[in-house]
Amino acid sequence: MNKKVYSISTIGDSLTEGGGRGTIIGSKFSMPNMYQFWTYNWLMSKGILCEIRNHGSSGQVTSEICARFDEAIPADFIVIMGGTNDAGRFSDATPDIEKKIAEDIIVWYKKVIPEVIDAQIAKGWADPIILVNSVPPISSLETMSKYMHKTILHINGRLEEFVANCGIPKVYFCDVHKAMRGDDLYMRPGLYIPDGMHFSIAGNKACGECVAGKIYEIIVRRER
Repeated sequence: MNKKVYSISTIGDSLTEGGGRGTIIGSKFSMPNMYQFWTYNWLMSKGILCEIRNHGSSGQVTSEICARFDEAIPADFIVIMGGTNDAGRFSDATPDIEKKIAEDIIVWYKKVIPEVIDAQIAKGWADPIILVNSVPPISSLETMSKYMHKTILHINGRLEEFVANCGIPKVYFCDVHKAMRGDDLYMRPGLYIPDGMHFSIAGNKACGECVAGKIYEIIVRRER
């Protein structure tokens, strides 16, 4: 691999923040309760030099994340992961509301992804590679929102369709949900803490290494 140091920005809610908003993950950084720690170490183990910035903010829905999307530039890769709070707050409101929740998220992504690409180019950087993450799974604990699981599955289907058909170069879908779920489509035991939604260290590892694998795949493909 080449010796380029890739700048990676991660933006999202508390699953991105991991207790470390504003941190920069680089050499000798140790915070295993952040998925970016595992992303960094996996990439470095493959010879990919990188620095990762954490722009997570606890409690935010997708519209709030997208409203500050320009925080993430400039970067070679921008990794966005939202939707958990949208599903958690609104999925029990009315039957079939998951369709509206998903469409609202897509509307925001359609708006801000081209804007942030243009903003970065205006700063004199090459256009960034955008990774749109699926919404991670939740546990099957009875304490979870009744329809949240159904809503997340619907959002993820629409997100994958959006990325496949958006026509925007350098936008990729990263399926952390698939990497973290069991056969029942809920988060595998051991990957979550008692609230049933936030990641344990093992959960951060599963998420972070999934993101790293996608970044690696893109870099290798583009260097061939």
